Amino acid sequence: MIYSLLYAFIFVFQELIYKIFTGNALNMSFITTILYVVFMAFMLGLITDFIPGKARKYFFGIVSFIIVFFYGASLIMYRTFGIIITLSSFKLAGNFTGDFIPQTIRVLTSNFFLILLIISPYVLSLFACRFINDYRKDKYGKAFSLVIGLLSFALFFLIAILSPDSAVYEQYFLRNNYIGSVKNIGVLPTFVISGRKDLTGFAEKINTVDNTEDIEVEYDKQILDIPFDTLESDDETINSMNAFFNSEICTYKNEYTGMFEGKNLIYIMAESFDGYMVSEELTPTLYKMIHSGFDFTNYYSPTNLSTIGGEFSLLTGLLPDLNCLNRQWIRSSSRYDNYYPYGLADIFKNQGYKTYAYHDHEYDFQSRNVYLESLGFDNYLGCWNGLEERMGCTIFPKSDDEMIMATYQDYINDDQFMVYYATVSGHGGWYFGDNDMADKNRDLVEDLPYSDTVKAYIAGNLELEKAMTSLLQVLEENGRLEDTVIILAADHHPYFLLDEEVEEMAGKTLDKFELYRNNLIIYNCDVETTKIDKVCNTIDVFPTMLNLFNIPYDSRIIIGKDIMSDNEGLVIYADYSWKSDLGEYDSATDTFYPDIYFDNVDDYVRRMNNIVNGRYQMSEYIMIYDYYRIIKDFLN
Repeated sequence: MIYSLLYAFIFVFQELIYKIFTGNALNMSFITTILYVVFMAFMLGLITDFIPGKARKYFFGIVSFIIVFFYGASLIMYRTFGIIITLSSFKLAGNFTGDFIPQTIRVLTSNFFLILLIISPYVLSLFACRFINDYRKDKYGKAFSLVIGLLSFALFFLIAILSPDSAVYEQYFLRNNYIGSVKNIGVLPTFVISGRKDLTGFAEKINTVDNTEDIEVEYDKQILDIPFDTLESDDETINSMNAFFNSEICTYKNEYTGMFEGKNLIYIMAESFDGYMVSEELTPTLYKMIHSGFDFTNYYSPTNLSTIGGEFSLLTGLLPDLNCLNRQWIRSSSRYDNYYPYGLADIFKNQGYKTYAYHDHEYDFQSRNVYLESLGFDNYLGCWNGLEERMGCTIFPKSDDEMIMATYQDYINDDQFMVYYATVSGHGGWYFGDNDMADKNRDLVEDLPYSDTVKAYIAGNLELEKAMTSLLQVLEENGRLEDTVIILAADHHPYFLLDEEVEEMAGKTLDKFELYRNNLIIYNCDVETTKIDKVCNTIDVFPTMLNLFNIPYDSRIIIGKDIMSDNEGLVIYADYSWKSDLGEYDSATDTFYPDIYFDNVDDYVRRMNNIVNGRYQMSEYIMIYDYYRIIKDFLN
């Protein structure tokens, strides 16, 4: 039974460390976590007891190492990327090879003492094993392991069943929410439970929130004629989705609808861009583009599954789910695997535009060539499928400015063009000597009052400043500035910077919400300065663009909402925390911080939590069930 106790020690210790270092409240749900991991520990200990002779200790050492490695990877992945580890998470391993090894090393070194803490129970357990005698004559050890393990699971199950309104019951029986499950049940239990749900084809119950409003406005609803209330399917999940979208709040057309209709569009995903680095003196072009025309004062870029998650949100208006991205987004063998009615290239090609896409890194990294094709880009150019013939592709990061200058002639003389750029100059890690863009612009930041890491981050991103300066210049020189709109948004905040390093740039202490404050650029030189104070985030950019270009769409089936609409603003974070126009909700501590006093706070928080849960769920199901294809006939 001693091995069961050692496993239990490792499990409980790791779950406690994860709770503490992810900021999750240590509440009564931790008791259920302990019960579940004790069940797992004693079952694993029982298996270990049946291993003969010395092989038992080797088996324990190997298995416990795998367990500790899993917990350590889970904690560091979450603290860095906001990712809960599932089987699909390991497909991100490509992010930590090749050009990205230096920042991987920095992540590990910056978490050195945490890693030591994580491995300490493993070391102690191995040390304890040296004093364990062979106890083959122990008649009762295996029986005790079996009884205690089953009793622990029975108590866990009993607590869950007797508390149908609890978060534990909800996550175990009703939800497939990895983040909520980790918070309420535990890290390793969630991995096991989610695996069981995947194998059994578990379908999460969809909670419909009645968001319909009967209000008088002077503008039409931003919807299409989709008869959700009469659509029927043999699949009850599809029927539940129809009901959800039928009750989902819509946006209305507004004074900005069609403002840019017929203009050219340059849509830019800016790698690791953070508005805290922008100043009128150091980055005058970015500063002008941010504060001239539309000035979004409450825009946020929550980190959600690294670059691929942010790019997915910017290109679809949906929230990313790692399992779905791996199955239906980056691993598709054909552009027709899933149907995207609002594919960025397709919607503009349908209006007679010529479309282009460029990326100044490996063209097929994270299967970007696959998912850009699914959005209609059939002439995408990146490094090693043609762009290397026009610019330097043998350094890392590459130059965004070079990319602009190497590609603008492709489209500058077209009657109408839509261009998508995925930049890379701002990519971490940010340290001089190992980052070509930081080294290139080092002299420009030498006198800044920041640490070397922050200076290197700013130096790297100065290449984006140069790229935007060049872009505006070539547009003006060719007479295309007035009839071109530039939209620029970050994929995520610079997560390879420590929080205190972001605070250096900001010049103030930042909480978990303000850490992700950023700038959104929607720039046209003819637009008068207009402040937009509503809170908004990455998923809102795409539907806002659709409205500004007067592209017909149904606002109920896109999770993000038009920023220019009168709808309440909502920022959704990866851990299901949220920020609205009325306050912030921290899911880790289950606490709401109102910005102003108002009645019925509890009802408001409950309603908003249901909205956030529902929108995450719908984003996942839209991809899993290829839902847009199901309603395809009503989208034209």
